[in-house]
Amino acid sequence: MSTARSAAARILSVGGGKGGVGKSVIAANLAVYVARSGARTILVDADLGAANLHTLFDLRRAGRTLNELFTHEIESLEEAAVEVGVPNLRLIAGSSATAGAANLNHAQKLKLVRQIQALDADVVIIDVGAGISFNVIDLFNAADFRLLVITPQLTSVQNAYGFLKAAVFRVARQIASRAGWDSAFQSASETQKLPEIIDSIRAKDREAADALDQMLATFGAQVIGNQVFDVNQRNTFYALSRMVHDFLGTPLPLLGALRASRVIHDSVNQRRPFALGSLAEENGRILSDIAAGLLREDPGPLRSVRHRLDDVRPSAAEPGEEQAPIADDASALPSPLKEYSRLPPRYPVAWRAQVEVGSSRFPVRVEDVSLAGARLSSAGSLAADRRCEILFDGFAGRVSALVRYADGKDIAGVEFVEAGDLPAKLVAAARSGAGEPTEA
Repeated sequence: MSTARSAAARILSVGGGKGGVGKSVIAANLAVYVARSGARTILVDADLGAANLHTLFDLRRAGRTLNELFTHEIESLEEAAVEVGVPNLRLIAGSSATAGAANLNHAQKLKLVRQIQALDADVVIIDVGAGISFNVIDLFNAADFRLLVITPQLTSVQNAYGFLKAAVFRVARQIASRAGWDSAFQSASETQKLPEIIDSIRAKDREAADALDQMLATFGAQVIGNQVFDVNQRNTFYALSRMVHDFLGTPLPLLGALRASRVIHDSVNQRRPFALGSLAEENGRILSDIAAGLLREDPGPLRSVRHRLDDVRPSAAEPGEEQAPIADDASALPSPLKEYSRLPPRYPVAWRAQVEVGSSRFPVRVEDVSLAGARLSSAGSLAADRRCEILFDGFAGRVSALVRYADGKDIAGVEFVEAGDLPAKLVAAARSGAGEPTEA
């Protein structure tokens, strides 16, 4: 898939595999928060054949749509961008009434991707369709940062895993095929872990295996939970992240989890993004924080690695690609999810550490550690679903972590996201000076 250097400074895609998880609602409201930051934002409705973002902004008629790019009624996708009544935000509507609109051929898909990447904007947000067809997957993969929207329901988790697996394997097979190792994927079983496939290649071609490792490290997928009724349901998202890391070999951090909300539900019928209402609602704060965090992330390193991996060259079309779904059983997970809900043993300690959140740094006490995370006290400044950096006194290096819970007064629990081998060193030190571990 082409990932040529774009005019857009930052591209986000929003997908989910399963319909009805709130993907378009989150894409629309995320776009509002990004635009409110001052970033020139274009929201692209790439849900081919089932577009509805114009309805969420109370545009009775979509006006120009991206479909007109293929009927040659417009020369550039930029011509289809319309104002939606929110400063700094424009919408490129999709077509839901044109027969065959969802069945782009390979050349049309490449043209659409290049046009999206060439949009003159600070941020482009692509709302992709449901399912795991090649067109949907390649539009999802066209972004710098790839956001996966899921609910705690098992069917949503199953489809999200199948969707992400299809997206990751799509790029992995392209890289392997260019190096002459597509046979490693053809001979692999349906449930074989991607890191194991890469290891089989590494024994014969270290350079190709290293390229695949780099691709996985910079795939850029992240989760946004939606329709959460109980805070404990967030454990489903963390379990999926662990499963993805195990079977697909790529990080999948949770950016935040939105509560089930009557306000959000009613905003759809009112044709008005809930982000245009009061910011006092918890979901408004969460989505606003997610937008701010995504704006802080630098897409430069991701683009540099993808360019170096020769992912700038359009891949050859596969037979029937414009309509064929990727072969994958999205109805089952590769392992029982409950196995990934069980956290490693925690070891009590009495350590000190420094926590960095943005430009702020403050001291905390470490009450216990595990391979998965830590429990901190004197951590009243931390809020749930926020990213932070932790420097443990007496240990070299730092870990990136996500705050799983915070009582707002003293205690917070964090999950290690990007940590290297430091957690193993922490646990080894804790075991040598601590008693029996506590149950997770």
